[in-house]
Amino acid sequence: MGYRYDVFVSYTWRVRRAQQWVRHVLHPPLVDFLALNAGISPERVFLDDRGVRPGMEVETTVHEALRDSRVLLAVLSPQYFESGWCLTEFHTMLARQQTTSQRVVYPLAVWGGDKYPPEARALAPLDYNKWGTLERGMPRKRWNDTVVALVEELEGLVHGSPAHDPGWTVSLRNDPAEPHIDRQGY
Repeated sequence: MGYRYDVFVSYTWRVRRAQQWVRHVLHPPLVDFLALNAGISPERVFLDDRGVRPGMEVETTVHEALRDSRVLLAVLSPQYFESGWCLTEFHTMLARQQTTSQRVVYPLAVWGGDKYPPEARALAPLDYNKWGTLERGMPRKRWNDTVVALVEELEGLVHGSPAHDPGWTVSLRNDPAEPHIDRQGY
């Protein structure tokens, strides 16, 4: 079995505004432009929206999607690094990047980049803070151009990603806010 996803979108659920921004402002044009400009179908982009998935174990589903994704688009905020889910996603793909010496983590700074841990700052995240966002009155054309530039970067990473290794594992991280919760792994 090979990759099921080309891009895994990783973001925090801790801040409703961040959650809504990813789902309603970033994700729709991202999948549109990935399809139009890079030939990557929307089905090849994983976004955990925890929608109705009867009979599916959420944690297992997310971990399998992470393991079987080429690239991680990490939408960073200070709260991102307070979530066990986000830390697991980030460190799993960062370990893959270090092991293979091929870039598979694309960090996108949306809020508070000065508060990120050193390993995230070292990746030189694309700073959406200085560009503004559609929600703050950015003209639609400029927003679309911004997303197209992101898509071009992601396309390069997808095409340069390492060969799939079915032995890749998920690096479980505890939730700093709820360390008493035992994370499940495989």
